[in-house]
Amino acid sequence: MAQKRIVPITSRGGGIVVKDFLLGKKEQNVYVRAIDEIISLCIKYNSVISIGTTFRPANIIDSLDEAQILEIEKQQYWAKYITERGVRVLIEMPGHMPPKKIEVLNHILENNDYPIMPLGPVVTDVGIGMDHITSSIGLTLMGLKNNVQIIAAMTSEEHTGKIPSIDSTREAVKIARLVAHIIDMSRFEDYTKDYEYAIKRKTSCVIGHEESGCERCGRWCPLRMTF
Repeated sequence: MAQKRIVPITSRGGGIVVKDFLLGKKEQNVYVRAIDEIISLCIKYNSVISIGTTFRPANIIDSLDEAQILEIEKQQYWAKYITERGVRVLIEMPGHMPPKKIEVLNHILENNDYPIMPLGPVVTDVGIGMDHITSSIGLTLMGLKNNVQIIAAMTSEEHTGKIPSIDSTREAVKIARLVAHIIDMSRFEDYTKDYEYAIKRKTSCVIGHEESGCERCGRWCPLRMTF
């Protein structure tokens, strides 16, 4: 199925597992063969299993194809298998995906019972160097449908081949926290923080310029005029 894609596999770990599976002509991949042993170790050390995604798409064109949908079904199967044996899980998905397909994904996940940590979703492939922005849009779209439980902050370097800097990591975390606020605000209808900011900006659009007005409007600030 994945061979029909522009990019069959983008997961480094998943690619290694598939290569091992094919070269060894095995009936099961290494994780399936060892799953009960892994579960025992997780029980012993009180650990959580993250169910990764080999077939998350590398671009929006390949997204939500047969391979990805089948993998989501398999993730649900293994999440149930593992939790029934006493170990908690989280599920990683979905990679690159445009807004319209995120709507479909949210529908697919309506009966999901397990926490999700989205990888992305990056909503367009043309935003290289701006993936902290494109992923925040996808995160928000998933989060508004209760399909985000853990946020993985994505830096601007995600598709540049560069190692994230301290500054870009800080920026990514700031954006991730903002997305979390937007999701929680909408899900729980808690507008307390936004109300506080609205009050602070009652007489000036810029907090800290209540007496003089901002540089754009100066003395002609519409918030300070008497009507």
